[in-house]
Order: sequence, then C-alpha cells, then structure tokens
Amino acid sequence: MKMGDALLILACALLAVVTVKSCQKHDDKAKALNECVEEVSNKCSQSIQYAIALENENARLNKALKECRDSKGR
Repeated sequence: MKMGDALLILACALLAVVTVKSCQKHDDKAKALNECVEEVSNKCSQSIQYAIALENENARLNKALKECRDSKGR
C-alpha cells in the first residue's frame, strides 16, 4: 500500500467520524425542538407544573429557614 493510499483511507475514516458526530448532534437538536413544540402545543402545562412545584418547595424551605433562625434567636 502506498503512503498516499494510506493517507486517503485515514482522511476518509476521519471524515466518517466527524459526519457521524455531526449527525448525532443534529438528532439531539431535532429531539429538543420536537419536545419544545410539543410542550408549547400543550400550553406549557409541564413547565407550569414544574414552576409551581419549585415555588412550593421554595416556600417550604423559606419557612423552615425562618423557624430555624427564630429558634436560634431565642
């Protein structure tokens, strides 16, 4: 095998790896976009539910912090 043939095979292999990686990134972006479109189609119900759950947890933690600070102040 000539050196030029070996370099050509190496270049093709590298190009194949880059192409596969690029396609995987495209698939991830397409999946994320589809999930976003689905969420908007559902009027962002899951995002709103998540935000409400975060607010409830924040309120619970703030209450616990206040109780802790109050008990240390006594």
